[in-house]
Amino acid sequence: MGHGVKVNELATVIKSPRTAEAGIQLVIGTAPIHLVEDPQAVVNVPVMCKDLNEAKAKLGYSKTEMEKFTLCQSMFWNFEIFRTSPVIFVNVLDPEKHVKEFSNEVDVSKNQIVVPEKNVLRKSVKVSNSGTDLEEGVDFITSFDQDGQLLIAFLKEISGKLNISGKKIDPEMVTYEDVIGGYDVSTGKESGIQLIRRIYPMFGITAATIIAPGYSHIPAVGAALQIACESINGVFRAECILDLDTDECRNPDQVETAKEDAVFNSIHAYVVWPMIQKDGIILYGSSNAAALTQATDSKNGNIPNVSPSNKTAYISGAVLKDGTEVYLDFTQAETVNEAGVATYLNNQGWKLWGNYTAAYPDTKDPKDIFFSIRRFFTWHGNGFIKNYLVHCDDPTNEKLIDTIVDEENMVCNGYVSAGVCAGAGIELNREKNTTDSLASGKLYFLQKLTPYPPAQEIINDLMYDPEALYNELGGGSDA
Repeated sequence: MGHGVKVNELATVIKSPRTAEAGIQLVIGTAPIHLVEDPQAVVNVPVMCKDLNEAKAKLGYSKTEMEKFTLCQSMFWNFEIFRTSPVIFVNVLDPEKHVKEFSNEVDVSKNQIVVPEKNVLRKSVKVSNSGTDLEEGVDFITSFDQDGQLLIAFLKEISGKLNISGKKIDPEMVTYEDVIGGYDVSTGKESGIQLIRRIYPMFGITAATIIAPGYSHIPAVGAALQIACESINGVFRAECILDLDTDECRNPDQVETAKEDAVFNSIHAYVVWPMIQKDGIILYGSSNAAALTQATDSKNGNIPNVSPSNKTAYISGAVLKDGTEVYLDFTQAETVNEAGVATYLNNQGWKLWGNYTAAYPDTKDPKDIFFSIRRFFTWHGNGFIKNYLVHCDDPTNEKLIDTIVDEENMVCNGYVSAGVCAGAGIELNREKNTTDSLASGKLYFLQKLTPYPPAQEIINDLMYDPEALYNELGGGSDA
């Protein structure tokens, strides 16, 4: 029987992340893979993660070196701030290619050593004492501390200096060519951005937003991302979010020229300037904007018809890469937006600000200039393909036509009743269904979708009414 006062500690309850199917991100970059059991196994392989613990286990996580390990920026925003899930990551940092050797003499303290080098590949470490090699598991064991530093603990009493050698990964050796990647004809393997082809075959989903924070500001990478969005697996499409280089573009008046020079002009691209900071850590805007977009979708029924613009970004400020703070007013923000670039505005809290795709202002088609409408068309189109692939190769008869028209119009009616679209519907396209097309097995439909555009401007015409003053002061009385 107990007596007295006691305290029990319960495990911390972490809220489950919200699942947003419409805005699933594919993030390409570098991860601290030295922290995982088999670093080589996660090189140029799409890895899906649903929370931070899974990301840590599969790819590693560093909150102190997010500039070097760019995938961690997206892990931070998605799993720690917005609680969005899932996210697909591609690490291009190769422990066989982007690596350096090291050798140090280190003093033993309290029968352990903190290896002074960062990002050490654990299995590469060799320890020698007076020329005699020590054996891991027999003479010592290794582990990482919370900051990612390698610890060596000795299983028997050792003192003095020891020689520690091995290899460490160097994310700064990763080039933009590694991010762009390619296809190896001899092995049949893809790498980098090209791995987008494997997302649907591997996971049965289509990536909605592709980003490469830390690299997308490089024109060649931006071009590769824009091209990748056009045709995935031969049928699907996606959007990408690109960063504008803050070294080249340091103020709002330079944004238009910088965007043109980078050739960021796709209807499938959303460009962000400048960079951002959170609690003193400088990060790329694309990592924040993509997570915010996915979070916005999850709050709106997983339908991507709502713009992420004017939504709270949970940042501490907007900055250039060198840390220079950027404070835009509405006029300056409009200058950036009119160039087809989104920015960050401190408007009752820091908000993402901008609705246009990179195709603006050269393109005027509403479905191509508004990011929310463009995403809706891409999402619905991808969904149509996945939904009706099951009917491909069915007989081209009235039953097939009625099935597609009836099912799709039910979806369209749902859009209208939910306030997503002003109008939506599908019908057989009788003009295109010629004798030749039908005989060759082609069946054409015409679908009209009218998602509501974002309220770019809300205008109130104020006027002074002298008549009210006249009436109030008795000018209209009988006296």
